[in-house]
Amino acid sequence: MASVTPAILQQEIAELRQAVAELSNRPHRPKPVLPDPDKFNCTPHRFATWLPSIEAKLLVDGDSIGGSIAQFYYVYLNLESQAQALVLPQLVYVKSTKS
Repeated sequence: MASVTPAILQQEIAELRQAVAELSNRPHRPKPVLPDPDKFNCTPHRFATWLPSIEAKLLVDGDSIGGSIAQFYYVYLNLESQAQALVLPQLVYVKSTKS
């Protein structure tokens, strides 16, 4: 069995310190705080409660969701398919104008 010398231990300690420093400097997303709102189903009376819920989610947990594009898709994915179909033409238009 190979013996572990103080020099080898010092090298391993230096490598571990470097790894810890690199991990500590990485940006990290905080964990979300609020629960995910129910999906919006296109009924007008449901919109009155869904909109404040999604706004609160983006305000409080926006950093954990990501930037504006990630937040857009978060909202889009919190629509039921009927509501997504209504938004889809705008989504296609925006994507086509960014090319």
